[in-house]
Order: sequence, then C-alpha cells, then structure tokens
Amino acid sequence: MVTKRKKIVTGWILLWWLLPGLLLARENRLTGRVIDFQTREAVIGATVSVKNGSTGTITDIDGQFAFALEGEYPVTLDIRAIGYATQELDVYQPGDILIELVESFNRLTEVVVIGYGTQKKSELSGAISSIPSVALQQPLSSVDKALQGVSPGVQVTQTSGQPGGGVSIRVRGGSSIEGSSEPLYVIDGFPVTAGSSSSAGVVSGATINPLSTINPSDIESIDILKDASATAIYGSRGANGVIIITTKRGKEGKSNVVYDGSVGFQSIRKKIDLLNAAEFAQLRNEALYDKTPEAGEYQYLSPEEIARLGKGTDWQDAAFRTALVQNHQVSVTGGTDKIRYAVSGGYFQQEGILIGTDFSRFSGRMNLDGKVSDRFTVGSTVSGSRTHSNVAPSGVINALLTMPPTATIYKEDGSYTLRNPFENIISNPVASLNDQTNRVISFNLLANIFGEYQLYKGLTLKVSLGTDIHYNKENSYIPSTLYEGSTTGGQAGVGTLSAYSWLNENTLNYLTTLQEKHNLNILGGFTQQEHKAETLSAGSQNFVSDDLTYNSLQAGSVITTPGSASQSWALLSYLGRINYNYDGRYFASVSFRADGSSRFGKNNKWGYFPSAALSWRASDESFFPQNGKVSDLKVRVSYGATGNQEIGLYQSLSTLTSVRYLIGDSPVIGFTPARIANDDLGWETTYQFDAGVDVGFFRDRLSLTLDFYYKKNH
Repeated sequence: MVTKRKKIVTGWILLWWLLPGLLLARENRLTGRVIDFQTREAVIGATVSVKNGSTGTITDIDGQFAFALEGEYPVTLDIRAIGYATQELDVYQPGDILIELVESFNRLTEVVVIGYGTQKKSELSGAISSIPSVALQQPLSSVDKALQGVSPGVQVTQTSGQPGGGVSIRVRGGSSIEGSSEPLYVIDGFPVTAGSSSSAGVVSGATINPLSTINPSDIESIDILKDASATAIYGSRGANGVIIITTKRGKEGKSNVVYDGSVGFQSIRKKIDLLNAAEFAQLRNEALYDKTPEAGEYQYLSPEEIARLGKGTDWQDAAFRTALVQNHQVSVTGGTDKIRYAVSGGYFQQEGILIGTDFSRFSGRMNLDGKVSDRFTVGSTVSGSRTHSNVAPSGVINALLTMPPTATIYKEDGSYTLRNPFENIISNPVASLNDQTNRVISFNLLANIFGEYQLYKGLTLKVSLGTDIHYNKENSYIPSTLYEGSTTGGQAGVGTLSAYSWLNENTLNYLTTLQEKHNLNILGGFTQQEHKAETLSAGSQNFVSDDLTYNSLQAGSVITTPGSASQSWALLSYLGRINYNYDGRYFASVSFRADGSSRFGKNNKWGYFPSAALSWRASDESFFPQNGKVSDLKVRVSYGATGNQEIGLYQSLSTLTSVRYLIGDSPVIGFTPARIANDDLGWETTYQFDAGVDVGFFRDRLSLTLDFYYKKNH
C-alpha cells in the first residue's frame, strides 16, 4: 500500500516538473497563413523566418505555416515570396497570424547576371535584356528557341526544321566578315560557343544544336548582354553579344518536390498548294506540244487518260504527320543555412512532323551550395544529358514539292516505286524517309566547382574549375532498295566526335562604400581555357544484304576512304572592371580584357578590349516629380571594343593537304601545300557606341527602353 502511494506522489511531481516546459513549448509555437493582399488567395512557397535567427519555414499549398520559436516574444518575422514585396512583422504573443503580401512592381530592385558577377537593374549602365521566366514555361527542345521575339535587337532564325535542330542568333546584327556571328553562351559561368566542332555531323553533315542538351525547365534566368560596355569583359568572344544562362539553385527551407509535365501535338500549319495528277498531266501535255508540235498534239497522255488520273498522289500528305511532343521533369530543392541543393531529372521527346524524324533528351542536374564558415563558401554544378535524333535525309523537302503527282508511292506488289511510268527514274522521298538511317546520339557533361573566400571585409577571392565534355556518335545507312543506294549496292557510314574543354577562372572582387554615398565594385581576374576535339569516320558500300545496315562495315565489298582529325585551341585572359555609383544617381563603369589566343599569328597573339559607360538616373533627383506617371527615368551612354576569335583553327599556320595521284600505273598518296603561313594574322575587332534611355511608368508596371547604337568592324 505504501509502495502505490509513493508511485502516485512521484507521478505528480514529474507532471508538475514537465508542465511549464510543455506550456512554454506550446506558447512558442507560431502558426499562421500568408495570402495575397488583393486576390486573398494563398501564397504558396513563401518563406517565413525569424529575422537574424535560425528558425523558419515555407508555406504549404494552403498558405499555412507553423514552426517553434527559439527564445521569447517579441520577435520580428521576415516574410519573402517571389513577385511580392519583402515584409517584416513584429509578433508580441502566440497565436494564428494572417500575413498579407503586396505584389511587387519595382523592377529596379531585381538583380541581373552580368559578366563575372551580378548587378541591380537600377545600377546598369550597359544595354542588357532579361528574358521573362514565362518564356521558358513551355515545352522546348532547345533553350535558344525561347529567345524568339522576346528581346529587342535579338534576331532568332530557325536554320533547320529538324527536331532538336539549331537556330541562328544575331545580337544587333552580324559582327564578323569571315568568322562566326553566333553569340557566346555562358552557362553557369562556363562559356560555350554554338556551332562549334562538338555539334558538327561527321558522316552525313547532320548538325545538332549543342544547346538542345540543356533542359529549359532547369533555367532560372537568361540575360542578354548587347553593347560593348556589357560584353567587353568577355573580350575576344564578346563581339557577337553574350547570352548568360543561370540554372536554378537550392534555397533555404524544407525540401520542395515539383513535377512539371506537358503533352501536346504539332502539325504542319499549311501545305504548299500544288497541281494534282490531272492538272499536272495537262500541263505536261501543253509543255511537250510547245516543244515538239510536229510530233502530234498529245505527247504525254490522251484526254481520256488524263481524266482517269484524278488527284493522284499527294506527297505532302504522305510525308507529313501529326506529331507528339511531351516533356516531364521532377525537381527537388531545399536546404539549411549550411547547405542548399537543387536536383532535377527530365525527359523530353519531340516527334518530327516528317515521318521518320524525332528528337529525345534525358537530362539530369545537381546544384549544390555549402557554407563551410562565415568567410568560406563552396558550390558545384553538375549536369548531364543524352540526346537521340533521327534526322531527315538531305533535300527531302524539295523532293516532296517537286515529285510529279502522277507517280505512286508503292507498286502493286507493295514495294516502293522508283520509276514514274511517264517520267524517268526518281528518288522516292517517302521511301527515303522510311528506310534511310541518319541517327545521331550525343552524350554531354558540364561540371563546374567553385570556392569563395572572404579575405577581408568586402574583398572576396573566387576560384572555379570546370569542364565541358561532348561525345557524338553518328550512324547512317542507305539501302540498295532505294534509288540513292541502288548504284552503290547499299552505303553505310559511322562517325564519332569526342571533344572536351577545361576552364579555370580566378577573380578578386572588392565592394566598399565611402562616406555613405560613394559605392565601388572592383573586379580583377585571370582565366585560362583549352579545347580539344577528335573525329573519326569510316564507311563501306556494296552489301550482299541490307539487314545489318551500319552494324557491319566489313560486310561491304567496297571500303570508302576513312577519315580522322584532331584539333585544339587555347585562350589565356586577364580582366578587370570598376563600377562606381554616387548616391544611386550617377553611375560609371570601365572594363578591360586582354586575350591571348592560339588562333592568331605569332605577331598578333594578344588582343586588348576596353570599354566605358556612364548613366544618370534622373528620377532620383530632388527636382524630379514624385508620384507622377513617370516613376523612373535613366539615360546612359557607352563605348567600347570587343573581338571575335571564331575565325577557324590554324589559319595563321602553313598547312599541307593529302592528294592522290599516279606514278606509272600505281596510285600513291602525297601532300601539297594548302596554305602559306601568316604571322601577322590579326584580330577582328568591333567598335560599338550605344546611347539609351530607360523609362518606367505607373510604378514600373509599364517600362520602355530605347537604344541607338553604331557598330564598326575592323
């Protein structure tokens, strides 16, 4: 009996001891809901945290949040959400809190990515356009297709209807006489040149756009640098403009899993209106009659035979189809105050509207950011993709439009028609689309790691090391049953291309404010990059059977001449930039880059590219009307020089080429001079002047940008 009483007393003592802690934990649990001030709808994914503290969370699908506080009331909450103004709220006691966020229209507080750094839009002195995220919220086979019609001065032309095929981009027109006019792409800090050897077809010449390896759903922002003051920091690769692509990175908060998917269909908008079989036969009769009137009136078909032809074959209907397009992606983001992550995987498939053509992409990306200490942070970007393309035979569209409608696709026995009964031997385009093989498989890896260390207050050292690796495999086969392969007994080809680049960048960045109004941002750096590529091709003809296609080159009795090549280039650079602003009203920027390139003659290995820019934000002056219709006004002017190193490789060196000739009756291979050396081969430099004005109306709900520029090449 005594033992039972002791247990009861002990239980009450334990409850009395735990009760204050339980009540305190309940009191310190903060809950609430975040909504839109105007629509009253829930704000999903808003970050609610204690200012200068370590506790917080993000809102759920209903805008609800809940977390335990560390410490006592009162506390100040910091509430942030994309598209809304940041809000601070003082909380004095526990309970449910209703937080109303106001939509933010102030575009001037937005940050854009510039060369080797970031800058507020309000502080820009150069001509820079940012692509809205809505342009990326659609199924795209390639990033560059998102640039069509969304940025002034940027002309995007599709060069191929092939799914996954490339486009030609001109930023403020062409900037080269003989070299490439394509812009430089900088993907998470790694420069990539579209149209490089890593995208060239080895066997059939099929060219696959290297930017189609990037999943557009992974992209956070795209910024286009247009004038010389913005692009001169890239020196010999800035003359054609620079497109900076930044992928999504993790943010502090609980893990967020998102699925993004779409399924659609595409078809040809309008066919070319052509003659049907009866109309074609009548036209043919008239043409032959005019040519040989003495031979009789009907040189092709009689009126009765023409009437029986009817509509004949519609080659466009036979070759074009309604094609499936689908896109699926799963991404996981989140992190703590020490480490943040963003991991994604995606699949994209696009059937071509031409039968037998398609493009598919498997892609994955992992971005990590870690805080080792208060002064040292590290990060990495690793992305990989595998693309697969079936490419249409060369000239097939032209064949579809010029094929006579009197010809049939199939003969009575089901085989393809290779001869028009009233014309000559033909290349059947439907047969070519179905039976020819032009397949390109590409593997791509882009990896970049970096570390940032704060040497002193405002002085940061950043070191990065990255690599870009491509491997392309191309297979082609033309069977002997087609007109194109009938004379060769079948023709097979296999080609490979392997290419890689490595990049090392080292920059020092110093930010300081003097006397509260003088703001300085000083950048200095040293970079080096090397690129190497190798190609190999082989083929054979005259096969006994078409069954093995390109998988057994040794089965062909005629071996075609194999080919191989190796090439490389290197770039060494020094760069610097100073950005200054006084009181957020007057801005100045100067930059300089010196590039040493292996592509040029030994007397002109180095090129030098300076720039300067000034701007004035008149809307921040005391005399400027406040709360008027014009909410922002800034004028700017810039001048600078940029270069273009895309002139081809080994142009400054004397080269030889192999030739075949006969000595007696024996064929031999020798070499003859192909080009003489040019030690003075120099840089192609573009000088550009730019004057512009940026105007914002109605609290920047409406913005207007006007630019005048003048470019001159030397």
